[in-house]
Amino acid sequence: MAIRHTRRLDALLIASLALNLFAGGLYAGGWLRPKLADWLAPRPAAWAVAGFDTSEIIAALPVQARARAAAIMADFAETLRLELAELGPARADVIAALAQEPFQPAEAAAALARLREKSLILQGTAHQLVAEIARDLDPAERERFAQALFQRALDGVPLAGLAAPDARGGWATPAG
Repeated sequence: MAIRHTRRLDALLIASLALNLFAGGLYAGGWLRPKLADWLAPRPAAWAVAGFDTSEIIAALPVQARARAAAIMADFAETLRLELAELGPARADVIAALAQEPFQPAEAAAALARLREKSLILQGTAHQLVAEIARDLDPAERERFAQALFQRALDGVPLAGLAAPDARGGWATPAG
């Protein structure tokens, strides 16, 4: 026996569907609103330090620590930019020394030593920046900060999940 569809029943089913979709949208909107607000929040220009987007690192910090971190990054930005600028010519010197014909091991070693020196200076400044930001964070906040710092460098492998470098030079996790 077939169910007879009347206009009244059709209208009632459509109204019920519309009401359910509306209620589902309200529920989903209430659940997504805090997430979307953080995702869509404009990132201040101060979050770009020496040409690097630091928004993921800043976003890992508690809201009350973000302004302080952005100010610290702004203080270090010019120094980092200058040190990065010095790194470029040092890299070019290494390339030139390695490509030189006939190969001069002493020149290559000297160029590599200059690059290493410039790299260590830059790394020291970056480490000072990290220590200054971490100074006033609690242990859990420092851990989230460290995770955000190293997330990209380790191809998305969380810091806490690292076991040791694998044979290919990548990072193995305890699970694999």
